[in-house]
Amino acid sequence: MLTRRQHEVLSLMAEGRSNVAITEWLTITEKSVVHHISNIHQQLDLPTNDTDHRRVLAVVRSLSR
Repeated sequence: MLTRRQHEVLSLMAEGRSNVAITEWLTITEKSVVHHISNIHQQLDLPTNDTDHRRVLAVVRSLSR
């Protein structure tokens, strides 16, 4: 289950915002954004290879739950 903050980050990812834009919107560090995104990817059991667009997969997978 995603935390409230992870849902916020995921929503901003779904809007197409970059990590920098997410940091500015949520007033958190870029390191925190990267940490939240990594946790989102893990919790949604997304592949770790470089050929997949994990940001897009995260949004799609969260919508299908």
